[in-house]
Amino acid sequence: MDEETLWLILLVTGSILLSVGPWIASLIGGHFYQKSKKQKLFQRELNSARDPISNLKTPTKNQPITSSKLIWSNVVMSPSWFQLMVGGIHSIFGGRITTYTRTFDWARREVLQRLRETAWDEGFDDVINLRIETSMIAKGNNKQAAMEIVAYGTGIKY
Repeated sequence: MDEETLWLILLVTGSILLSVGPWIASLIGGHFYQKSKKQKLFQRELNSARDPISNLKTPTKNQPITSSKLIWSNVVMSPSWFQLMVGGIHSIFGGRITTYTRTFDWARREVLQRLRETAWDEGFDDVINLRIETSMIAKGNNKQAAMEIVAYGTGIKY
């Protein structure tokens, strides 16, 4: 093989790796990263003895409340590059975009678990009047880049 053919092969291979390589890295890296984070969240949810969160306006226990305070948690989450590409292709044809649905379901579960942990860390028995707010974080041309989810409620001690 002569030197000119070797340079041509190197040029073609390099071009392919530079154009497709980041997407493949996003697919593989994103898959393993998100999988490990979701498993850790699932373990944290399993370790939760009981769920102190409710969207009721008044507590269910008939005990006097000794203290209360607004508590909140938030999370900002975004799909990986590969998930954004797949979601963009799905949006052309319409219908449910499952890559976004799974990512933002994970974000919602994460923010609720963080709120539970905040309530326990601050010694609250229950959290009432739960509210969840979402906001989109956009990059150029009004394309979605990420979503922030904020969960808040009134922490109460009996």
